[in-house]
Amino acid sequence: METWAIPVMKRKRDQFQGVSCWLWDVENPFRRAMIEVTVNWIFELFILLVILVNVILVTVNEPSAPNPALEAVDQPLEITFQVIYTVEMLIKIVAYGFVLHKSSYLRHGWNILDFVLVILGYISFVPGVTNLVFVRSIRIFRALRGFGFIPYLRSSMTAVFHSLIGLLNVGVMLLFLIFLFSLIGVQFFSGFLHQRCYEDGVEVANVVLYLCGNGSTARQCRLGATCLRIAENPQYDFLAFDNTGLALLTLFGSLTTDGWAYTYYAVSESVSYFISFYYITYIILSAFFVVNLVLAVVVEEFSKSREHEKEKANLKKVLSQKRALLRGEPIVKPLTKFQLWKIDFVEKSKIVPVQPFRLFLYNMVTRDWFELVIGGVIVLNTIALLLIHYDMNAEWRLFRMLRLARSWKSLQRVLQIMWWSLPSVGALTLIVLIWNYIFAVVGRDFFWGRVADVPGNPIPRSNFDTFGSAFVTTFHILTGDSWTAVEYATMDGVGPAACIWFVVWVMLGGLMLVNLWVAVILEGYGEFGEVEDEVPLLAVEEEEQNLLNEDEKKEDDTKLEGRK
Repeated sequence: METWAIPVMKRKRDQFQGVSCWLWDVENPFRRAMIEVTVNWIFELFILLVILVNVILVTVNEPSAPNPALEAVDQPLEITFQVIYTVEMLIKIVAYGFVLHKSSYLRHGWNILDFVLVILGYISFVPGVTNLVFVRSIRIFRALRGFGFIPYLRSSMTAVFHSLIGLLNVGVMLLFLIFLFSLIGVQFFSGFLHQRCYEDGVEVANVVLYLCGNGSTARQCRLGATCLRIAENPQYDFLAFDNTGLALLTLFGSLTTDGWAYTYYAVSESVSYFISFYYITYIILSAFFVVNLVLAVVVEEFSKSREHEKEKANLKKVLSQKRALLRGEPIVKPLTKFQLWKIDFVEKSKIVPVQPFRLFLYNMVTRDWFELVIGGVIVLNTIALLLIHYDMNAEWRLFRMLRLARSWKSLQRVLQIMWWSLPSVGALTLIVLIWNYIFAVVGRDFFWGRVADVPGNPIPRSNFDTFGSAFVTTFHILTGDSWTAVEYATMDGVGPAACIWFVVWVMLGGLMLVNLWVAVILEGYGEFGEVEDEVPLLAVEEEEQNLLNEDEKKEDDTKLEGRK
């Protein structure tokens, strides 16, 4: 069957082919109607709004403070959402075909995600499982479907998934490294973190890090006290090498360099300071080598995915130009906004005023010494701002520092690159925040009300009791600062299985998504350099084109006069 293109809006022309579900070919009126619905922007906007409403309802329905009104309409609304998603899926299956030919429904990654979520959504209607936390948490992953409706976010998210696939080999190597060192740790350090100093059956110092050892190079108890192996391990009894599971968890925390020194000193006090060789080797191989290898792989895979997207865009542009040639239309290579701005700036900078006073001012402000004087004044202003302190009336002029960019060429270039990379950075930031949102809701549903209290203190701020606190706590973990303390406190209240949430989020967010910012910035540097190289050529081409147009106009005028 020949490929048939629906004559829809120019912004979107989809190719549909084959026989859908062995029933409808591309000329079938029913299938053509489904295709028209699929490619219609109103349909896409409607589904996007449904997803947004669904996500908002999941967010505001706090498990810690149930809303009777929301609880009453939760099941009817969930049925409504499920029906809408199912109808959308069936429309697209009829339009694209199900799976057999190249452009069918299940040959697109985003459609596979939609299909899986729709099927999993029916689990919530099975009697007895409606109120299970796992079933409720499935709904929040519908937020990922929103990426598929926004082209720039879709391409960025596709790059994220490609980077994730490329990290599988590095992940296997990292797991092997952690497993190897955990076996060594269990062999040599098992049980040592239980040791404390006791005097007459009473612990000498009730301090977590005040461990002891009976070896000559371990921390010795004071005279009259005995080092006994009867206390709990530090961090709610989870920081230990008593078995492979605890050793893996302890070393994974050190992998991110969060609190690794705390763990090292705890083990060295109870065993020997000679174990520094073990920890230094592990940190060099894992935190310094493998983690940076993750960065390299993420950058490489992200760049490959971006190049693939550019090749597809260029192919579409070539096809568009061929169609224009067939229609007899001129092919015009559009310039980007930045290229137009650069050319305009270059052209305007060549204009020299002719009035005497303006010419005098122009000659003064274009001198290097003038820029140096203004830069010096700004630096002095900045130093004055540094002297501001509490209870001092001062007028802020902080943004004057940005004027340094005009005379500081390298800083000016950095700011231009930042501006150039802003769309990509903005898209990636939105992706990170949406993933942060998803894990925050999942963490709230599983952990609310169960984070352990610190003895003598109220519940810590880093908890999952409400969506707001869960979102901030999830972002806190993303930054990698003191995240193991939150993990151990949560495990104490929920159970050891809570570590799965933390490990997955640290791997996805802390090791991959955060590193994608580096990839985006490097991409921005590369693209900006290419544009800088192209701009002079574009200016020359534009000038040559203007001269050519002038010559053609003169020839036309000459011919016209000759006819007269």
